[in-house]
Amino acid sequence: MENTGSRANQGRAFMAIEATLASFRDAVVRDQSHQLSMRLRSGGMLDVSQRIVIYQNNRQQTLLAVMGKQYPVTKQVVGAGCFDQLCVRYDRCHPATSCDLDAYGEHFATFLEGIETVGDKTPYLADLCRLEYALVQSYYAKERSALDVQVLNALPAEQQSQVVFQLAADVIPLCLNHDVHQLWQQHQTGMFKQTFTCPMVRTDLVVARDRYKPKANAVDQPETSLLKALQEKKTVGQLMSSLDFSEAALISLLHKGWIDGFHVAA
Repeated sequence: MENTGSRANQGRAFMAIEATLASFRDAVVRDQSHQLSMRLRSGGMLDVSQRIVIYQNNRQQTLLAVMGKQYPVTKQVVGAGCFDQLCVRYDRCHPATSCDLDAYGEHFATFLEGIETVGDKTPYLADLCRLEYALVQSYYAKERSALDVQVLNALPAEQQSQVVFQLAADVIPLCLNHDVHQLWQQHQTGMFKQTFTCPMVRTDLVVARDRYKPKANAVDQPETSLLKALQEKKTVGQLMSSLDFSEAALISLLHKGWIDGFHVAA
């Protein structure tokens, strides 16, 4: 009975600590320091609210640095001051909930689409953000595994038609409404022009790692159609029966290493 009571007390203590930490997080993120004034002790020359302000400033600077690293071209397009203001507004809608900040900017493109002034002045900005975030995703994606061609070739004919190829984790197809590829390339070569405009035209790109560095690659229509079919988990039989199937496109993707696995559909 004594051990049971001790474990119960420990459980209540942990719950109290978790509640305090949650309150502290909300105070920092939501500026609700008044809720903590009775639960935290003052220390030194600073009271609770002053100490929370320090945490708030440090947190904001950390998140601004993360966003600037994830969206360097976007930051250059709109300017550092405007970019920081947008990031502060973004954080109010999508506060960081994890210590892992790699995915913190995941919703930035959608967020920008909801801001009318951004859409009026730079209608291509959300697509640029989609490209930049795909580069982040590709960078942190797991390593590719070699496609086992021998196992694939050894499958019976009826199973080969049921094969579903899988794209490597770092290979991310994008279908955008603006041609932001040239803008991104200018930034990479240091030839960025502040007056650059992106035409509104469908643009198909694939972000993929090349020697550990993610790059944006233009793709032609046959490759675009094939990539879409692979994302839809279509079998080899379904691919080959499609009117727009291109064997050359499939060979190209295999040669690039963008396909790194397969399974046989049930």
